[in-house]
Amino acid sequence: MSELNLLSPEQIEERRIVVEEKLGIPVKVFCFMVDGKQIIGFTKEAQRITKMRAFDKMIISITDACEILLEAMLIKEESDPSILNDDRIYLSACLEVQGVLLPYSNTLKKN
Repeated sequence: MSELNLLSPEQIEERRIVVEEKLGIPVKVFCFMVDGKQIIGFTKEAQRITKMRAFDKMIISITDACEILLEAMLIKEESDPSILNDDRIYLSACLEVQGVLLPYSNTLKKN
């Protein structure tokens, strides 16, 4: 995809909605620019057991934890294949799903 053929944020959102309707599940999207090319990835929610495995793994290695999540969440047939074939893009995608591991903070203040 040349720079002249880049998808707008609105077009990317339209694609996300199409994928979501096709699969019948909530879908999120991320987009990276790499050497003038858009790399678009679509993700689905990971199962709770997968999130728990990744959370436990995070104590030892955040990259291993994110890899577990990415492998479970990436909708491979709808995402750019370079996500799985290029190490730098793969690591960027791993960081993109890292937010699943961030717990909420307790807002109740103790006196």
